[in-house]
Amino acid sequence: KFALIEALAIAIEAERFAKVDPMLAAFATSADWRRDVRALFDKLVDLRLKRTGMKGLRRALHSAPQLWVVERASFGRMVERWAAAMRARVPTMTAARAETVATMAMTMLVGLLDWVMAEPAKRRAVMREGGAALERYLAPYLD
Repeated sequence: KFALIEALAIAIEAERFAKVDPMLAAFATSADWRRDVRALFDKLVDLRLKRTGMKGLRRALHSAPQLWVVERASFGRMVERWAAAMRARVPTMTAARAETVATMAMTMLVGLLDWVMAEPAKRRAVMREGGAALERYLAPYLD
């Protein structure tokens, strides 16, 4: 059963990266990073909410240590991609700083995504406030 959940999580991660990687590449070079962060946030929410069974999969990934490892590895790969995009955008940013900022940004995003799944009726308010918080956090690093 764990192998099936792991395989499903890895397949969904591959789908997510296929959608997100081009967006991160655009973020790295575009004139409007805020627009790109909002688009990325919207895409992640869309992917999370439209995929059948995501709420159950998220619960499963947090239910057992061997599945938590899968979740943390996926999170780490996303942080690596986000940090690389930030360093491409701001070449003076150190690798350590980019990793820390990407970790915080991803922690915020994952928390917001989980909350949107748990409270779909509050989706718009959560996205608006969460997006604003994320932009304010990133501004000192990206402006």
